[in-house]
Amino acid sequence: MADRCLPYTSLRAGAELRLFCLPYAGGGASLYRDWPDELPEWVDVRPVQLPGRENRADEPALTSIDALAERLADELTPHLDDTPFALFGHSMGALLAYELAARLEARSERTGPIALLVAGHRPPHLPDHLAPLYDLPDKEFLAGVFALDGTSDELLAEPEVVQALLPLLRADFTAVDTYVHRLTEAVRCPVTVFTASADPTVIPGQMSRWSDVTERPPRVRTLPGGHFFVTTHRSLVTGMVATELHRALRAVRA
Repeated sequence: MADRCLPYTSLRAGAELRLFCLPYAGGGASLYRDWPDELPEWVDVRPVQLPGRENRADEPALTSIDALAERLADELTPHLDDTPFALFGHSMGALLAYELAARLEARSERTGPIALLVAGHRPPHLPDHLAPLYDLPDKEFLAGVFALDGTSDELLAEPEVVQALLPLLRADFTAVDTYVHRLTEAVRCPVTVFTASADPTVIPGQMSRWSDVTERPPRVRTLPGGHFFVTTHRSLVTGMVATELHRALRAVRA
């Protein structure tokens, strides 16, 4: 089961750093399949697959961030060795990356990341300024989800697409909307927060409050775009990611 969470074969076995990438709600590991082309050769990009999608579609999608983080901590631990690693997550993936980082740090110094990169998500201990979607009737739920990137009309007009997406989206949004922050220990590794200037899901002035859950002040990087800026401005994002990873790697070698 552990190998199913890393569906893409590593082509950079001798890389200096591994980057585990976690998807947004409804997404899968394939969201990051092109990232190796965008990042330096010294970065081994390892997209993480969550249960309930793509090659793990035969598994039930989990409806709890805590349960997902525990599952991934167990699945990824066998893949951790002396090679430094970092975590990147967007939206739901950012929340999951934060919880995963905390769990791995709690297990031992050896299993902690050297950097946590979170994108498109408010500080986890602050309430969401948007109303929850997960328990709405199907039509309203899907309209709320797809309105994030302006594709609601097209997708809602295709019933077969809607029906295929609905169970996974419902599970993921249940996990996000019912999340309760319980961690009492601050994340020890350096944290970088990526946010977009036109992302309706976050309040820009709040992003620095990630410092409340980290040992050191996070670096906040603001980019153009809406909620899915990681996709629409991929080259800009991966360039900044490379810079932050180089900074983290240099720090642990100092």
